[in-house]
Amino acid sequence: MSTEPENKAENTPANPEGEAITAEEAQEQQIDLNLIFPDEERDLNALFPDEESRQLLKHITKNKKDLNTLKERFKEENNLEEEEEEDSEETETDNASD
Repeated sequence: MSTEPENKAENTPANPEGEAITAEEAQEQQIDLNLIFPDEERDLNALFPDEESRQLLKHITKNKKDLNTLKERFKEENNLEEEEEEDSEETETDNASD
């Protein structure tokens, strides 16, 4: 038997600030894939039990949403630029005919 105290901090997860988190906080941080993918019929949490896979899937989903948002924004900006060019061409044509 060892009389040295156990170092529990090594096995305790830490938050970004490096502070140990409680089991309750760790439970809150767990990712529920069934909430992220509600249309899926299978239990995704059972298919992906490790936290790294869950985080990866969550990040991929977020990135996909961000890309779609950017895509829509670029479309809108491109349409606005085309409309401005058309307007300026019409104005030049009107001025030339005067």
